Amino acid sequence: MRFWVYDEAKKAVLGPHLPVTLRKLPGFGPETKVAPEGARAAKDWKRAKECPELAALLPPAPGR
Repeated sequence: MRFWVYDEAKKAVLGPHLPVTLRKLPGFGPETKVAPEGARAAKDWKRAKECPELAALLPPAPGR
């Protein structure tokens, strides 16, 4: 599955990207807003940490 990413700095939607590519994007982290390719509604956008497919790619939270 590929994901669109909302780049806060550029105020732009980028992608779609494969999960392995996402973690290489500057600024990508647990709070990055993402939506699966084919998403049609605002409710489809979530933080990366809320997507099971992406959560495994994120570094562990501090203190864990």
